[in-house]
Amino acid sequence: MSKSISYHPFLLDNLKDPNYAALYLETHLEEDEFEFDPELLKMALRNVLEALGDSHLTAEQIKIYEQFLDKLLTMPAGIGIYNLGLWLKALGLKLAVTVDKEGKNVVENLPSLNGDNKEKYEGVLTKVPDL
Repeated sequence: MSKSISYHPFLLDNLKDPNYAALYLETHLEEDEFEFDPELLKMALRNVLEALGDSHLTAEQIKIYEQFLDKLLTMPAGIGIYNLGLWLKALGLKLAVTVDKEGKNVVENLPSLNGDNKEKYEGVLTKVPDL
């Protein structure tokens, strides 16, 4: 019977390529808005830190960045996004905004905010703001 080989070393080896790491994070950030799992995003960010950290940070800085990651993902949106940008920049990556070529309208796809869903989607746009 053949032994299974851990995927983690293979993943980390690929994530050492900044282009691969950027695409890897992009796929985690573009998860379906109703299937988004913050723990999965945290794991992806940790994997990227583990892969790119050695070439951009000292061992002490890597520990600090890993500890900061837990705080980062619980920060209010504006502050969290700004700090995520700084966190990624330290690894040679950056946040970017691109055109949504699929043209999905997230607002139209939101579930009703009644009952059980209300807390899950609190703070999410429910209509396009009036200008």
